[in-house]
Amino acid sequence: MVYHPESLVHALVEYVDGSVKAQLAEPDMRLPIQYALLWDRAPSAAPRFDWTADRTLHFGEIEKARYPCFSVVLETARSGNLAAMIGLSAADEVAVERFLRGEIPFTDIASLLRQGAEIGARQGRSKEPELDEIVAIDAVVRAALAKMPAVA
Repeated sequence: MVYHPESLVHALVEYVDGSVKAQLAEPDMRLPIQYALLWDRAPSAAPRFDWTADRTLHFGEIEKARYPCFSVVLETARSGNLAAMIGLSAADEVAVERFLRGEIPFTDIASLLRQGAEIGARQGRSKEPELDEIVAIDAVVRAALAKMPAVA
């Protein structure tokens, strides 16, 4: 796993032959999200990639101690537990909102993500939740984390 500080590379796919394809866009998440959801079926309001700009791409190994949220996200994704992933997503939004309001320090975000994943995992009733279950898990996690102090 690597990080890319310029935020131009939004996805990399490495094939068995060792070749890599990259999805590049300006540092704006609207296009990568739209691409993931709609493929190429709709125009985007995101800025077009400026091929004339003088750019350099850098990549580096992720320092897990410096980026604790990355480890939580990776562990949750590798678990394959969709309810935990739903909880993580809800927790991310709650944690960022609380940080921006000054309710928690930045360093508490990772522990709230972990708590959200754990709460979500406990709420899951089916291996592949339908929309109503997704909405319910999301609501439980948001309510639980709205005022909960983060635990490191």
